Amino acid sequence: MRKNKILIATDGSTFGIAAVEKACTYIKPETTSIQILCVAQAVKALGAEPAFMSAEFYRQYELSNMKRAAEIEEDAAKRVRRHFPTDELDITTKTATGIPDQEIIARAKKWHANLIVVGSHGYGFWGRLLGSISDGVVHHAPCSVMVVKNK
Repeated sequence: MRKNKILIATDGSTFGIAAVEKACTYIKPETTSIQILCVAQAVKALGAEPAFMSAEFYRQYELSNMKRAAEIEEDAAKRVRRHFPTDELDITTKTATGIPDQEIIARAKKWHANLIVVGSHGYGFWGRLLGSISDGVVHHAPCSVMVVKNK
């Protein structure tokens, strides 16, 4: 039997945590594979900055972002496991670096996700105009997307 695949994208914010919690209502341990993804945004040097900030600074900053992403993923996995304390879960975590909506879409395609669950910061029109992550995922995802609002 083929399992349903739910990709949960979280940034560790209250909105990302709400997405994790909502996704748990759709998980059936015996028929669901879960993957938790956190995207650490890549740091790009600005033209004037190299004179003031070394390559080592950027390397350390990126390592710190990756470490924080791993912590967010583990916290999300613990939250999911608390909902199913006696069940064996098919759950993995992944960290990506890049532009969040693009990385979420790429991961969903590569993993053949059936559903992406992502939180919404609720910025409305201006957020969409400036580049909402959830809006980007909704418009370009290869599968269904659930956008969870934290009320």
